[in-house]
Amino acid sequence: MSSRLHRLAIVLLLPALLAACAGVPTRPLAEAAPAPAASGTIGWWYVNFNLRWPKDKEPSWYLDLMLADQVVRPALAHYRNQIVYWRVHRRAARDRAGDVFAFIFYAHPTVAGAVFQQIAGNPVLARMRSDGEVLKVRYDDPAHITRPKVEDTSDRNWPPAIQRSWPSYIMGVSQTWLDLISQLESKDPPHGDLYAYYRRLNGRMDEMWRDWGAHAYIHHLSGVFGYQELWVIRRSLEQF
Repeated sequence: MSSRLHRLAIVLLLPALLAACAGVPTRPLAEAAPAPAASGTIGWWYVNFNLRWPKDKEPSWYLDLMLADQVVRPALAHYRNQIVYWRVHRRAARDRAGDVFAFIFYAHPTVAGAVFQQIAGNPVLARMRSDGEVLKVRYDDPAHITRPKVEDTSDRNWPPAIQRSWPSYIMGVSQTWLDLISQLESKDPPHGDLYAYYRRLNGRMDEMWRDWGAHAYIHHLSGVFGYQELWVIRRSLEQF
């Protein structure tokens, strides 16, 4: 690859990662998993897991993997055929929201209620809450659809075409991330201390991204768009 294309492949990551910050709900969500609505159209639904983040420490990113694998994956597998789009969202900032892992999906209200009930009854989630690692779980209310359009969780600053197509893109990214967890698991199945296991797994995921992400993901994403130039704010190493 030419140096010019290599630079383009690296900077292409910035918009994709920034885009992942779109759609975090700001309105209050119900603490208890509500009963599903009897009828309605489809809409977007959030499950937000607020995680413990002690002062002067790094976020416990491995808890995201544990939640995705042990809590979200079973619910997603059970209801996948009834979910149109889905994705995960990871964020940690020293603000009111703090460290939050989110599962976001587009489905009928009855499906949303069923997914919420399954997640609420998950024994691993109950353990994480008892251990104080998950401080709170917030669910949307499936009796009230507030985001009915496909583009309702996309960045409003994007062109409408990107807003409407982005859910497909980020779902593929989320599926790739979840599949990668499974592929790494096959070499080291969870046993004993789940926290220690996912801490090790997170380290392996970090290494995989560092060593192969630029070519396996960013370069080939650039290739889909014909290796064309794109605008970036600045050309420097960033951490998001």
